[in-house]
Amino acid sequence: LFQQQPPQQQQFAQQQQQQQFALQQQQDVERLLLQDENLALKAISNAVVAEVERLKDANQAQLTAQTAKHAEELKSISKRLHEPKKPRDALRCFMRRNVRKLREKYPPDTSNTELKRILTEMFRQAPPDVHAEMKRLAEKDKARYEKELADYQYMPFGHNNKCPE
Repeated sequence: LFQQQPPQQQQFAQQQQQQQFALQQQQDVERLLLQDENLALKAISNAVVAEVERLKDANQAQLTAQTAKHAEELKSISKRLHEPKKPRDALRCFMRRNVRKLREKYPPDTSNTELKRILTEMFRQAPPDVHAEMKRLAEKDKARYEKELADYQYMPFGHNNKCPE
């Protein structure tokens, strides 16, 4: 009744069983690792949420103080929103015209103070025609300022006035 399989078939069956067993073990290990990763991710997520909540509570008073400070700054800014900009003098006109060229020549970490010192020295050594051109630009800017100042009317924000547009 009981028939024996040929040795090759027995060997093949054993190899298949061993492969299935190894595959099953590998899947079990991967499942356990995935569960561990999920637990670790959940723990990290919970810790992050708790830290965010703690920081919110700790910084609430600081945020309220900062908001009040910013509100005062906004009121101050809104008062000056449409004030005409002050006119530039000849040196400022020269600086504005030449600062980009100078920035290209010097390293990016050169401070603004150093650049201003260099530009001031360049202006002092500039020929008279450059001085005349910069004075002409300064006078033109001064005329613009005086015209805008004549048209300017101070309107404080908040006294039943809408924000100036």
